[in-house]
Amino acid sequence: MPANDAEKVRDYFERASDLFNSIYTGEKSAFGRLLDKLLRPDLKERFVLTLREIQHEKPQSLIDIGVGPGQYLKAYVELGVPRITALDFSKPMLDLAENLVGEPPGGVQVSYVVADFMEYEPDQNYDISIAMGVFDYVADPETFLLKMKNISNRCVLASFPSISVWRTPIRKVRYAYKRCPVYFYNRARIETLARKIGFKDFEITKIRGSGMDYFVRFDCD
Repeated sequence: MPANDAEKVRDYFERASDLFNSIYTGEKSAFGRLLDKLLRPDLKERFVLTLREIQHEKPQSLIDIGVGPGQYLKAYVELGVPRITALDFSKPMLDLAENLVGEPPGGVQVSYVVADFMEYEPDQNYDISIAMGVFDYVADPETFLLKMKNISNRCVLASFPSISVWRTPIRKVRYAYKRCPVYFYNRARIETLARKIGFKDFEITKIRGSGMDYFVRFDCD
């Protein structure tokens, strides 16, 4: 991601950490909760799909890239994944995640890393790398996804925002006002990315509804 874009995204998430946290906690006005129900039902569905993959794979290690306020992370800890890296370039987001998770149970190790993923160099690979709600803000998805592939032993799990006749223009305007770049995908673009990077097998699930995310599993074997 170009430096200026990365800085804009980082700045936005540091300003908006409490807002994103409220999407999951519901700590907002009745009108705000109604908007989330109408405009963000895909968040719940991609959460369910992600946990289904984790329960199926039973990984010994994973990295959550763009961990956000930590709802996914808390679930991974509760599922007993032994080694977890929670990475985000927004320290306020990581602080929320660490506060939510608290002290992990015995046998589970969580490392909190404040870093840009493209600058992060792990000392060993992970069974699974995860990026939910991240490719929305990535200017160079090919390089980003390739790095995820290179540090993963089994698979990559990621979401991609789809293109909607009405939802996409609204989101573009909202994020332009917030000075944060945002990007959108169709199935063909995701398939092209996967093949260009060298994924032989991948499964694209379109979450029901106009403008909802694609949930994608890329197999690394």
